[in-house]
Amino acid sequence: MFVLHLLMAVFLLGYSADGSPTRRVSLTLPHPPATGETIWLKVEVGEIGHNQVHVTTSSGRELGTISTYGVKSGKPAGTYTLPVPADAMSGTHLTVLLSIIQGRTEHAASLREVKAVSIGLRPAKP
Repeated sequence: MFVLHLLMAVFLLGYSADGSPTRRVSLTLPHPPATGETIWLKVEVGEIGHNQVHVTTSSGRELGTISTYGVKSGKPAGTYTLPVPADAMSGTHLTVLLSIIQGRTEHAASLREVKAVSIGLRPAKP
């Protein structure tokens, strides 16, 4: 069972390491991961058409790219999860940068394109 904790999400515009505009989201886990627990990022994607959501840490570490397929035009794309390596965290804090890749251009993800981002812990398997 995925236990989702959304304690803090602060949305700011910023720039990635390569100068591309991004949306900065700061998240906090309720506690450091226990042995065997895994960290997951949950991204609720709105209407993005054939574009992609690019997700990195504030230090530029790649967490993933969300590509949607089969979503009807004008419809929300759904919710996607990305694993977060424990060493990408700064204690219980993580800042991610969100951008939309549209062909060869990239822009900061709007609140319409990425509706919500949260971080959670998945308990260890027995």
